[in-house]
Amino acid sequence: MLSFIVGTTAEIIKIAPVALGMDRAGVDYRIVLTGQHGGDAREAISDFGLRGEVEDVDFSFLGIRSFPSAAVWFIKTFCLLLFARRFFRISSKNTQKSFVIIVHGDTLSTLLGSLIATIRRIDLVHIEAGLRSSNLANPFPEELIRMVVSRLSTVNFAPSQNEVFNLINSRGETILTNGNTSLDSLRLVSVAAGNDFDDKSYCLVLLHRTEFLKNSKVRDQTFQEILEISEKISIRVVADGMSKPYFLKYLKFNPNVSVLEKMNYFEFHNLLAGSTFVITDSGGLQEECAALGIPCLIHRSATERDDGLLSNAKISRWAPGELIDFSIKYEQFRRNPMDLNFSPSEVILNDFRKRNWF
Repeated sequence: MLSFIVGTTAEIIKIAPVALGMDRAGVDYRIVLTGQHGGDAREAISDFGLRGEVEDVDFSFLGIRSFPSAAVWFIKTFCLLLFARRFFRISSKNTQKSFVIIVHGDTLSTLLGSLIATIRRIDLVHIEAGLRSSNLANPFPEELIRMVVSRLSTVNFAPSQNEVFNLINSRGETILTNGNTSLDSLRLVSVAAGNDFDDKSYCLVLLHRTEFLKNSKVRDQTFQEILEISEKISIRVVADGMSKPYFLKYLKFNPNVSVLEKMNYFEFHNLLAGSTFVITDSGGLQEECAALGIPCLIHRSATERDDGLLSNAKISRWAPGELIDFSIKYEQFRRNPMDLNFSPSEVILNDFRKRNWF
């Protein structure tokens, strides 16, 4: 039984092309939702039309807004996963009796799945493996999670040669996919010809990382610069439950700024495709901008990803004035879209076939 253990919407978006490939092949698989993003992850499964069996660990404890609450959620979910027999039963439709657990990226759900696989002596697959910032504190805990998972995984799927190099000392086998599965996700949505807004140009802002929201000096400077940029171009902010109160506090009375609710991937892609340039601290959005050639300012002090750097993207390193400067020079960063004909997900699926996992 192939089992994805995931908990965030971003994880669903990136494992969706692999799961859809299994659907096409008639393969039985399971998606185990840890509840890290609550019902949003289940909605994403529905949006992509994934047909695998879906198991919820427990949605009774949500609202991970601090380190203590995250620790309680992690311990509770770990115990439920480890001792609940239903997550490890073999489906009656499945003829392959071996278990394989698949995790993605660097979330707490990734770590959960990896620990469960190790304790239960189950083969562990890590998709998007090998990214490193070489700084344990930034991003935290993502950098630590990736290092731990690379010590536990049976097979690592690395997006580029940089990640392959980072995994030289890993325990498992490393497979180069020549790209992230997000490239396949982009192929699943059509580029919008227009958008729902009256104006023809806008800057898309998505800032949600804890290290940004909790850094009052950087946060205040950033919002001040966004207000200044809004005098020249409309701003469309996509905010989740964590970031929305901050954006509303600073920006809600500005007529040139729209604070939008979190939306599904297909709606968000339309918004992204119509944007003039992007300001974000999202690694996934950084990847998508690189694929689409959209100018992107990565508003982080450091990043473990090189997607788009020295091409369509620039990292701000939280330096004052960087947002203003990018809003003036963004056209210098515009690039042609990447060729999306190559499929990293198909590399993964072909490897699974070779291992007789389906």
